[in-house]
Amino acid sequence: MNTGDRSRSGGRILVVDDERAFREFLKELLEAGGYAVLLAADGREALRLLESECPDLLLLDVLMDEMDGLEVIEAIRHRGLKLPVIVMSGGGRLDPHTYLDTSLHLGAGKVLRKPFTGESLLDAVSAMLGGC
Repeated sequence: MNTGDRSRSGGRILVVDDERAFREFLKELLEAGGYAVLLAADGREALRLLESECPDLLLLDVLMDEMDGLEVIEAIRHRGLKLPVIVMSGGGRLDPHTYLDTSLHLGAGKVLRKPFTGESLLDAVSAMLGGC
C-alpha cells in the first residue's frame, strides 16, 4: 500500500486492543501513515493514559478483558471528553454488527469490522481527523 499519495495532517492516536501483535501491527501501519501512536492493552489502561495524554483519536477494540470498548466509550463520554472514536470488532458471542451498532449508539464516529484493510483503517482515521 502506498500511503505517500494520501493527504494526512498527522495526529496522535491511542490504539486500544488486548492482542499485542495486532496493537503493534496497527502502530506500524498508523506510523507509516504519518500518525503518532500511543498503545493500551485494555480499557483501564486507556482511561489511565487519557488522564495524562491528549490524543486526537481513539481507536478501540470492543471485546477485551478487564474493561471492554463499550465501557470505555461510556466512561469517556461520562467524563465529558469529546474525543473522536473509531471502534473495531470481529465479533464474539454476538454478531460483530451488534457490537458495532451499539458502539455507534454510544457515540463512536466510525466502526470497522475485523478483518479490515490497512487502507480502510487509514481512510477512516483521516476522515475522523478532518483530512481528505
